Amino acid sequence: VHPPELARAVVPRLLAVLAARAHFSTDRISDSQLLADALVAHAAKAVSGTHLGLAVSVEPRDLHLRVGPLVAGHAERLVLASDVEGLGSVLTKLADGHGVRTTDAHDVLALRVQDRASAY
Repeated sequence: VHPPELARAVVPRLLAVLAARAHFSTDRISDSQLLADALVAHAAKAVSGTHLGLAVSVEPRDLHLRVGPLVAGHAERLVLASDVEGLGSVLTKLADGHGVRTTDAHDVLALRVQDRASAY
């Protein structure tokens, strides 16, 4: 996404649609949108270059997100920057897992969001 500021308008809606496509419950669709809001609110400061790259794989009740390239060391800062006073890191609260991979002096932030709700 270029410019990264455009991500604020596009990514939360896109992630909500993909969560619906993955048969998420309404609550988890909302969580996915909040997670995307937190992610893009801080991503512009961490992007290496001019584009925010986002890859999403969709499986039933499971989303895998990869965000990058980010400046080396900035992926964890992005997670910490999503801290809301009294709640902690929004990204770690709403994601079911996260990890950082550093390659060629760049970070890639991986997030997993699952919906363990009963069958629809």
